[in-house]
Amino acid sequence: MIIIAMHNSVLGHGPAPNLEKYLLKQKCDGLVYIAHPLLFIKESYALSSTFTKYTNGNVVEKKTAYHWKLPETFLYIKDFLYTSYWVFSLKAKTDIFFGFDNLNALAGLCLKLLGKVDRVIYYGIDYFPTRFSNPVLNSVYHWIDQICVKYCDETWNASSQMAKARKKHGMIGAAYKRQYTVPMGIWYNEIKRKPASSANRFRLFFIGTLVDYMGLDLVIRGMPQLIVKFPKIRFDIVGIGEEKRKLEQLAFHLNLKKYVHFHGLLSVGGKREYLFQSASIGLATFNTMILDDKVKNADPVKLKEYTAYGIPIIVTDAISNTEQIRRSGCGVVIPYNEQAFIRAVNYLFSDKKRYEQIRSNARMYAKNYDWEYIFRTNLKRLNII
Repeated sequence: MIIIAMHNSVLGHGPAPNLEKYLLKQKCDGLVYIAHPLLFIKESYALSSTFTKYTNGNVVEKKTAYHWKLPETFLYIKDFLYTSYWVFSLKAKTDIFFGFDNLNALAGLCLKLLGKVDRVIYYGIDYFPTRFSNPVLNSVYHWIDQICVKYCDETWNASSQMAKARKKHGMIGAAYKRQYTVPMGIWYNEIKRKPASSANRFRLFFIGTLVDYMGLDLVIRGMPQLIVKFPKIRFDIVGIGEEKRKLEQLAFHLNLKKYVHFHGLLSVGGKREYLFQSASIGLATFNTMILDDKVKNADPVKLKEYTAYGIPIIVTDAISNTEQIRRSGCGVVIPYNEQAFIRAVNYLFSDKKRYEQIRSNARMYAKNYDWEYIFRTNLKRLNII
């Protein structure tokens, strides 16, 4: 029996559902998938905790927890209790428990102490120096993270920077050496690409959560100058978040209604896929002036999605893998300022032959992050697939 316990958002992406998908494709004998609402995104409060059990790839049992309306701290306690109860109620002993984030991994460790779980894998997609504004809660968060890294059989980090950040936080010694970099990925062979000729040569694209450190205001402020040189330019924004209203007002103030389009949250396929296929530049212009280490220590999946479609990227020098992007030639790395952004767009749009080469480089870069390869490699080390 394999168990995946995670916190799910309305955005519906991340390594947990992709590990579920991979294991189902492998027809593993028994799989349980436990999903709790990710409270970091307010829209996720509408979700309830769920339990799904599979046998040989088929659903054999589903449960949905009562939708509790409690303060955030109590909801996390609720998640811990539901995970523990659901796993403890299983007749079969769990061979391996994947805890996506430290709270779920802690539940796995408690179940291991009770004899219900053999091995626990802690998978973290980021490392928050300041996860909670409340210093007591923040200390508890780091204490739990330290316990999980120390006692779980393995810790999987989405970024190599996470292990370095933990070392700065005092996690040194043999007990913390079982950390492996397991990056965010994409299903490379499932993506429906179109030739470069079918892409709109002047279409900027962003997908993600609309928060201040994403730096989308930089892009919108640069649009008036770009329109002068590229009258057909457009900027498509897919996502939801607290900054949406402010960004819409900025676009309206700059008279960009014709050029900047907010599409909201889009499900996989359909319009979302069309926007990927028609985009000419993918954006990750993180605002380095307000950026928290939670992004510096993470591995933004949007970069893999852009490049998998062959979309050249413009990214600020804010994340751990910018040097890989430079070496691969799949885009342009810039400092966080408006003129640098405008120069990068000019560079990508001004030479069609060079642009097509960068598109080719982008696809080659993304091949290294296929989920099939990532999971096969790491699960082989655990001897479970």
